[in-house]
Amino acid sequence: MNIQIGASLQRKLAILADAAKYDASCASSGAGGRNSRDGKGLGSTTGSGICHAYTPDGRCVSLLKVLLTNFCVYDCAFCVNRLSSNTPRARFKVEEVVALTLGFYRRNLPETRQIAAMSSAARLREDEMVAAPAAKAEHGAVRVAARFAEARTPREPVDAYEALLREAKVCRLCPLADCATQTVFGEGPMQARAIFVGEQPGDQEDLQGRPFVGPAGMLLRSALREAGFSEAECYLTNAVKHFKFVPRGKRRIHKTPGAREIDHCRWWLDRELALVKSPLVVTLGASALRAVAGPSARLVDMRGRPVALGARTLLPTIHPAYLLRLPDPNAKEAETRAFANDLKQAAFLAYEGLEDNDSRSPLLSCNDSHKEVRSQQG
Repeated sequence: MNIQIGASLQRKLAILADAAKYDASCASSGAGGRNSRDGKGLGSTTGSGICHAYTPDGRCVSLLKVLLTNFCVYDCAFCVNRLSSNTPRARFKVEEVVALTLGFYRRNLPETRQIAAMSSAARLREDEMVAAPAAKAEHGAVRVAARFAEARTPREPVDAYEALLREAKVCRLCPLADCATQTVFGEGPMQARAIFVGEQPGDQEDLQGRPFVGPAGMLLRSALREAGFSEAECYLTNAVKHFKFVPRGKRRIHKTPGAREIDHCRWWLDRELALVKSPLVVTLGASALRAVAGPSARLVDMRGRPVALGARTLLPTIHPAYLLRLPDPNAKEAETRAFANDLKQAAFLAYEGLEDNDSRSPLLSCNDSHKEVRSQQG
């Protein structure tokens, strides 16, 4: 046996790399059975060598790769590492394996070059830290700690609106909450010139947690300014508080909420409208109109017609998302003008109101309007 005594690491690596090229299974040796003795251990004494041994369940294990040596006590006929072969032998010591491993990582991770210097000074730094007096917390650290402590301590809601908002944030009344990112509640002053009710949050609203911040929302906000509204005077909300969508690749495509989902969320909308004070409610689209005025209200019959809603005035119009979906440029231009006129009428109602004898837009009660719609259908 050709044993390399005192060989360098480089020489040992060369020997084992050459041995690994012939890392063939001992099955070629023609040896007998490979069952472990007494059902234990790594393979049998007659059927395993340094190249491969066999576990009791028949799996093959390359001891050359595991033990990092090509020394073998078996004399398998066709094995280059057999006992009688004169192939050079090598074996790594534990210290050599550690040195090789650390050298590899130091070469590939430049920051490990600092380990030696840091380790040599570690004991000195530890002694200095133990001997040093306890440091006082800095003012900034105290302030941050107090802020985190306050965040962990639940406080009582300031008013009924905040209590409602907290309750809505954990709503699980319908399955829409399972897929949506978060509840998107209303936004605006408690004393508003007008309340604008949309259908449901869109993709951007769901991600940001605010109503009307997507493409349709930007269109609405622009149209409100042109109509004479100030955003600071408008309360914006939706009939449904969670985003309903259909996944399509990486995109989430809007899906119209069903009647049952609108009715589930109407419980939240009713409480929200009861807390926000405003003389005018503008519904945007058929879903919002259903949520506010009931299932018998039809947008095609009521659009642009002021209706008495208790002590308030209801003005139905289309949702701005409808304008974004119109493919025909002429139809889109006509609907955009009509939408702008609806918002101008809303601004007139919000800022000046109507007299009972004003013939331009007669005020009807919701019930009268529904009766009129049914008579026209019947």
